[in-house]
Amino acid sequence: MPVEIVPFCWEFTLKRLEMLFIKAGCVGKLRTVGENGEAYVTDNGNYIIDLYFKKDMGDLKAASDAILRLAGVVEHGMFIDMATTVTVAGNLGCYLAEIFMWLIDMATTVIVARSPLRIVGFPNKFTFTNG
Repeated sequence: MPVEIVPFCWEFTLKRLEMLFIKAGCVGKLRTVGENGEAYVTDNGNYIIDLYFKKDMGDLKAASDAILRLAGVVEHGMFIDMATTVTVAGNLGCYLAEIFMWLIDMATTVIVARSPLRIVGFPNKFTFTNG
């Protein structure tokens, strides 16, 4: 799960995110680009931490609130209560999938692609594009 964070003290924020979900076996990794492994920088000048979980993280709304309360966190990629459908794009093509109940009501479509993502928001619609 991607989490956008400010660059200042990013290592500390990464450790705080991992500790928040230690029971779920959370491991975080700074998203990098290029051959030199430089940090991927968002349009707002922030970094992305990708969180990987070995187990279920539990209540998603509670997890969302806990993540957003951490100093240095800008936003996360759970999109709770924001979409009902996701378009998944990959090497084998694209397909639509209904999203679980925790992603309902605000957006009608979300397009997800691999590699760094950029969010383009419109009223009642969010589109992710390679960025």
